[in-house]
Amino acid sequence: ADPGDGTEIAVRELLETGHRRICLLNCSPSLPSHQGRLNGCLRAMEAYVTQETCLFHTSVADNISLGSSYADRDQIMEAARAASVHDFIMSLPDGYDTMVGELGSTLSEGEKQRIGLARAFCHESAFLLLDEPTRGIDVGAKYEIYQLILDLANKGKTVIMVSSEMPELLGVCDRIVVMSGGRVAGEVDARNTTQEEIMTLAAKYV
Repeated sequence: ADPGDGTEIAVRELLETGHRRICLLNCSPSLPSHQGRLNGCLRAMEAYVTQETCLFHTSVADNISLGSSYADRDQIMEAARAASVHDFIMSLPDGYDTMVGELGSTLSEGEKQRIGLARAFCHESAFLLLDEPTRGIDVGAKYEIYQLILDLANKGKTVIMVSSEMPELLGVCDRIVVMSGGRVAGEVDARNTTQEEIMTLAAKYV
């Protein structure tokens, strides 16, 4: 139905496998007051990790708690442990109070990405969107992030990962949605598909 006609719309995660939860929102965007509620619902349930984590010239703790003003130090540290970055932070001169250079200039790409993941975990969202989470980082850091993604899924989190790396998708995902020319070309089971099938779908609308 047309969302403008006042009907209810449902927002459902793409991944619906194993023990992962299906989150359903019933909102009426035709009314202005409800549009804000819809946006608020979506922001509360999702966390987004970009290709390049944006860090600010403030403490590590402040960078992790960005967007989660309610988070105390224990919650920040718990999020860092979940992102396998706690030990690294504790090795810094002032621990969580260490100042991060502008845009994270004092950190490696892998360290920045794990802090970005800790920020997402601090938000305690049920739905995590990762945009090329391993781009530009070393192989060792990549495998740590893969394990984090699998651990999150096993704990019931819904994870959607955008990636252009075929082995990454086949090794981590349950289901793969293939885009071609800005359109959805198909959806495959990652356990039963092949690289050839995915490449064929990727060329469908080119």
